[in-house]
Amino acid sequence: MGGLFLAFCLAVGSEPGKGWPLFAMDTGNGSPELLAELGYSGQSGTLNGNAKAVLEHRKRLQAHGLRMEAVYCGAELTREGLKVDPALSATMAGLAKSETVIWLYITSKSFMPSDLEGDRMAVEGLKKLALEAAGHQLKVALYPHSDFWVEKASDAIRVAGLVNEPNLGLTLNVCHALNKGEGDQLVELASKAGDRLYLVTVNGAKKGGKAWNELIMPLDQGDLDLGPLLGQLRRQGYKGVIGFQAYGIAGDRKQVHQGTMDAWKRMSGKVH
Repeated sequence: MGGLFLAFCLAVGSEPGKGWPLFAMDTGNGSPELLAELGYSGQSGTLNGNAKAVLEHRKRLQAHGLRMEAVYCGAELTREGLKVDPALSATMAGLAKSETVIWLYITSKSFMPSDLEGDRMAVEGLKKLALEAAGHQLKVALYPHSDFWVEKASDAIRVAGLVNEPNLGLTLNVCHALNKGEGDQLVELASKAGDRLYLVTVNGAKKGGKAWNELIMPLDQGDLDLGPLLGQLRRQGYKGVIGFQAYGIAGDRKQVHQGTMDAWKRMSGKVH
């Protein structure tokens, strides 16, 4: 079943309303067997200094007809430069020529979140990283994360534009956008990101929510309307992938992922 679904996803590409595939973030702890059964396109991985573990995770996904859509990894911005996870080079070599995106979050003890003073050092380091990734035919997407140096989608758009490399783009994370006051700008942010938008993560949420358990819910819960965002992605010809952000969601794994996939099929099928 997983192999048939993968072939289907590859055939339709990212077309809302025509089987737009959805992957699951590994933070949701869904097993490859479960994700294949429910029709997810794949899963993300997390690099914590262990390239071997990431590549083994990818093999487990492939055995079920799934893709590793992205690898979440970190970098620290200092006044001396950008220090990336030391295992990233080996990871990229192992992922060479695949569709896996390097999902990069950037923390800093030297610069406050969104501090423009860090731009010069960040751009210098990101250009080097983009060049290395290009040598493996891979893309890098900045991952905005609350309270990190790149914490807003608008930060990622700014930095990616300054780097200006063809294989470096960004992610639009709905939950982090909500947390940082960008929730009413999702359509505008997607439009501004344009072709540099490589990934989008979605989830259910409570309008006006403050706590993370109100900002990250299964897709079949909450009252957040993702229709306008999906419509914008459709209009701008979005070619990236979309993932289910499941960090911290409690409950039965099958119920969480099944409810989300059912909701995704309904909402993506309504996009025009």
